[in-house]
Amino acid sequence: MLSLINSIAPVVNSTSTCPNQTVDLTTIDGIIQSNKLGQLYENNMDCQWNITSNAWVELTFDRFDTELYDDYVTVYDGTSLSSPVIGRFSGSSRPLPLISSGKNLFVRFTTDAAQNRQYKGFRAIYRGKKRCILNDGKYVQYKGKLILPRLMNHAQLCINSLVCFSSN
Repeated sequence: MLSLINSIAPVVNSTSTCPNQTVDLTTIDGIIQSNKLGQLYENNMDCQWNITSNAWVELTFDRFDTELYDDYVTVYDGTSLSSPVIGRFSGSSRPLPLISSGKNLFVRFTTDAAQNRQYKGFRAIYRGKKRCILNDGKYVQYKGKLILPRLMNHAQLCINSLVCFSSN
């Protein structure tokens, strides 16, 4: 017999070295950005955001246009610059959504001294992503099939509001 296991409601928060570049929406999601739409981002920026949650953290870019090879957004899987790098992005290609392996993402935006008049900067939405409570002997429903969690990457488990079940 299968029984439903409750999933944890995601809550997320962020702190920043550039508070004017963070827009907190709710405890479920928020926005970080290099500049407001229609404005230029500054030269010699070094903005850092520490995003924490009781679940995984997802970061989705909805605007991305920085000076190629000079101005970077670097995303770390953890709480600091010493955490593993998930990605380093520059230019006009919008990165795919990123999901932490734990409860934190650390984001850093650095710019050089050159004029940034033609670049629109970036904007990203962060949110907590549901995580299922899984212990030994538990199964996960994924794409209509029950599977053992060890067969999947942990970041994939609850991306689409998966339902977790326990076998009794």
